[in-house]
Amino acid sequence: RVTQSTRNTRSLSRTNTLKPPATTSYKTPMNKVTPPNTYGVVTPKCKPNTPQILLRRPKNGEVALSMQGSPLYTASVVTENMANINIPLLDGRLLTLQPQRGLRVSQIPQFDPETLRQLETLRENLSKVCAATSVR
Repeated sequence: RVTQSTRNTRSLSRTNTLKPPATTSYKTPMNKVTPPNTYGVVTPKCKPNTPQILLRRPKNGEVALSMQGSPLYTASVVTENMANINIPLLDGRLLTLQPQRGLRVSQIPQFDPETLRQLETLRENLSKVCAATSVR
């Protein structure tokens, strides 16, 4: 009868010493603090496939980000090739009317009397511009 020895063979004892311990003391270096120049995940507050008519100007020090997360240059002057009308609201937002279909009456906010007067004057001016250019 062969009895089992408690002594390990050389190959077994050698591989046991080469294995790292069950809990390694090695850790991958990682910054626990997010650098101040990176932004968190941006969750849009609007549906990206619908026209946006209610906008607001960025607050002082606020950065405007695209839907992909890249910072945008914002200017007070619109430099697009599309005609639009920006109407400032009393709460700081901006109503932007663009030449696109799909404006719903439910999206139009209440205006103060001064803004309504300005809109009437603007409508008269737009009518004159359209009439003058269609005659030519």
